[in-house]
Amino acid sequence: MKLNELPWQLSDPYEQVGAAFESVLRRMRSIPVAPATEELQVGEVSVKVAGSAEDQAAADRLIAERYAWRGYLDRSEAGHLSTSIVPTACFTLLAFRNARAVGTLTLGVDTASRLVVDEANPEIVDGLRRIGRRVVELRRFAVQDDGESKAIFANLFFSAYRIGRVLHRATDVLIEVNPRHEAFYRRIFGFARVGKQWACPRVNAPAVLMHLDLINLDVRLGASQGH
Repeated sequence: MKLNELPWQLSDPYEQVGAAFESVLRRMRSIPVAPATEELQVGEVSVKVAGSAEDQAAADRLIAERYAWRGYLDRSEAGHLSTSIVPTACFTLLAFRNARAVGTLTLGVDTASRLVVDEANPEIVDGLRRIGRRVVELRRFAVQDDGESKAIFANLFFSAYRIGRVLHRATDVLIEVNPRHEAFYRRIFGFARVGKQWACPRVNAPAVLMHLDLINLDVRLGASQGH
């Protein structure tokens, strides 16, 4: 079975990868090669993998602040997932500007413990697995709205791309977003909506699942597969 033969349909063609994100990736790929988990510094913004309890606490505070501002709940994933889903392989990314934490994003890598996105859309994730795709997910995303968030967005997503695509050879990214943000993820990053809207109990808000084909993105970037 091929990607376009899956029993669910995409709402948008993959060719519509966000031009802005594509431009960012092209520019950042010129940065000297370094281990995918090494701290990334571009301009005033640096991104690193949270490696201590203090780092994780800083990420949790950002999530709590930004979720509260949007009216979301910040429930522990562990208490709101089925017992068959216990995500174990994840990287919490922290963005800093002038030594202050200004953004966070968690990348989850698919394992036998499955992914958080399996909870609401197991048929979609399993469909990708059955055809040999390597899936990662993005979750717990928050950025300080200080008028200069574009660089934070770009650096966090590029760091996730380096770890997911370069280190773990991921072929597909899934992310749950509020429907009111769907157009942003489609326009900027090239995600396409899959499946139906549902009520996400972890944040007490509506959600839709979105998908990005990283192989297609690499082709657009003129990159060799898997690098």
